[in-house]
Amino acid sequence: MYKKTILLTAWDDNRLIGNGSGLPWKIPRDLKLFQKRTKGHTIIFGLNTYNGLPRRPLEGRVNIVVTPEFLEIPSLARDTALIPACGVKNAIDISRFGYPKNKIFICGGASIYKQALEQDLVDEMLVSIIPGKHEGNVFFPEFPHVWDRRVIEEYNEFVVERWTKETK
Repeated sequence: MYKKTILLTAWDDNRLIGNGSGLPWKIPRDLKLFQKRTKGHTIIFGLNTYNGLPRRPLEGRVNIVVTPEFLEIPSLARDTALIPACGVKNAIDISRFGYPKNKIFICGGASIYKQALEQDLVDEMLVSIIPGKHEGNVFFPEFPHVWDRRVIEEYNEFVVERWTKETK
């Protein structure tokens, strides 16, 4: 059975996603949504994003890190996995074949998002839209405007939009 690949991100009015050392905002509700959506599933990160996590690997998930470098595997909780991959497509294939029941979430950073979009590996995007302009230097990459989008959740601090590929 084909599992959709979901790109999961948050950006502000300028499509800012990071400040070099993490997120440019502190919104606990968005982090709780991330945890709720990804728990028990596969999350794909680039090495910089993975290394920027406050705790790693994220427990209760299959953590796949796209990296050309050696990845030290710490002792893991029983419901947690940490796997290196040589590219975004490889990471998706590892999840589809090794963990076929899991949803697949691409969780950053910018170069991983760019690869996934350029290689047409993304079926859907879930985007937390954080209002305003924040301090930072990492932006979501340019991508073709072939997506339908709609608000699926509204909170005081942000809204969540589901972006799906336009059908012709």
